[in-house]
Amino acid sequence: MVYAADTLRDTLFTNWALVSEMLPEGSPDPTMQETVRFFAYPQQSGQEHPKSVEVVKINAELDEIVEEHPTYKIVSDVYEIWVRYRVTDIQVVQRDLAEANIEDMCAEVTRIVRTVYKPSAGTSTYLTARYDWRNMDKPDSLQPELIRVLRLTLSQLRSDNATTLRGYLLALTYDDSGTSNADSKPVGGDYAYTEVQDVTFTEGYDPMPYYTAENPTDSTPVFFRGAWRGRFTAVLLAKEEDVDNSTIENINAMHLMQTEGEQAEIAFFHSTSSTSPGTLTVTNTAIIDKVTQISNTEELVKLRIEGQLTKPSTWAVT
Repeated sequence: MVYAADTLRDTLFTNWALVSEMLPEGSPDPTMQETVRFFAYPQQSGQEHPKSVEVVKINAELDEIVEEHPTYKIVSDVYEIWVRYRVTDIQVVQRDLAEANIEDMCAEVTRIVRTVYKPSAGTSTYLTARYDWRNMDKPDSLQPELIRVLRLTLSQLRSDNATTLRGYLLALTYDDSGTSNADSKPVGGDYAYTEVQDVTFTEGYDPMPYYTAENPTDSTPVFFRGAWRGRFTAVLLAKEEDVDNSTIENINAMHLMQTEGEQAEIAFFHSTSSTSPGTLTVTNTAIIDKVTQISNTEELVKLRIEGQLTKPSTWAVT
């Protein structure tokens, strides 16, 4: 996997944004007697720093937890992030402040970790990221120790062949330069749909069967090439930004008639990557003829767009 304990420790330290009593070590604030220190290993018992964040990697480096399937495997790395805050004054006001401070520290750890490892984040390569917090406080000592532990499990879907493409990293983008016949285009050009669940397309030539005059009773026909045709479909979770105005990239507008009575030809490109690393990008150009909203009472709202391809797709591996 990509990240070891020291890298995650450095990520937490570099992106730490708390101030006041939770400033990170090395901060230029001489009034602070204790700052938050960061470690990539367990601290020695009884000598823990009063305010600290320590990252412990549970499985050995390059020895991931593996779940084998017939054609793929799920590999996982597990970390524990220990957040510590020592209460030096057990007065009610100070204890309340300590509880608030460690909750802020936990929230900051969660924010930073999700920025890097959240599956939908642009920098992430993970299928799932699981965050499990537990309370390990030691309230009975003279100076109570507030300890909260995040167990972080990061999982990837892999093939034994590094060039196999991963569908869960799918990205779909409206291609402004390839779109034509649109009355109103977005000001910012290309537009990325961030909640894509599925993209499918099918294309090809229709075979045309016929029977020869020489053997009209033969049940096996001869085939000639017919017309080319294709269909494009995408399913995504509904976001306000995807339907909030009338420019052509908006799902509520892309199937509508334009000023001259025609429909727009809209270009999309979608990409998936492998671990080699390599990226397959396919560009489809379609006239969208159906937009469907799928609203179930126990699911997030989905939108499905469907259309007729107007030209053969282009494929590129980079």
